[in-house]
Amino acid sequence: MLRAGITGEVVVRANVGADGIVRSVSVVRSTQREFEIHALAGVQRWRFVEFVPPAQRSSTGYTVDCLINFGFDES
Repeated sequence: MLRAGITGEVVVRANVGADGIVRSVSVVRSTQREFEIHALAGVQRWRFVEFVPPAQRSSTGYTVDCLINFGFDES
């Protein structure tokens, strides 16, 4: 992909526990299938910080969609 100069994007849906740890990930859509496995692996390692007010927090966690862009800078 790098040599061919191919870029793309993947939208990943992450189910995040109340502790900020990613429980599961799935691909919502992508422009290049070759990027999907790398996007999934990357998001699986992420840790999220709770960003909602305490009164609105859920003990079960939340779901978030993440847009991952793939591009290459050879400089």
